[in-house]
Amino acid sequence: MSDDMTPTPGDEWKDWSEVAAADPAFVALVAEVEADQQEWAREYRVTLAALRKALRLTQVEVGERIGATQPEVSRLERRDDVLVSTLRAFVGALGADLELVARFADGHVVRIDLSDVA
Repeated sequence: MSDDMTPTPGDEWKDWSEVAAADPAFVALVAEVEADQQEWAREYRVTLAALRKALRLTQVEVGERIGATQPEVSRLERRDDVLVSTLRAFVGALGADLELVARFADGHVVRIDLSDVA
């Protein structure tokens, strides 16, 4: 295979089952890494309120940054369903960027561009 990962004549992409059959140790390693990632994700799941509190911000301060009142921030923190644009504003008020990722069952990960979300 060439350096740019383009298959060359006689070289073909293998599907995952071929790779797995050829190297079970590699498959075990991948499974271990995926398990570690899932554990890490569980450890860092937090609510919006917990994240705000960890940064020592009040609901009033977050509200001022996103143009909302303290009661509106309180309701936002307790909601089960939030617009992406609202979540992006909240996270931005905490000094962070929101990143949206889709993880498919086949292992593909796609980052969704939020640059055009108000």
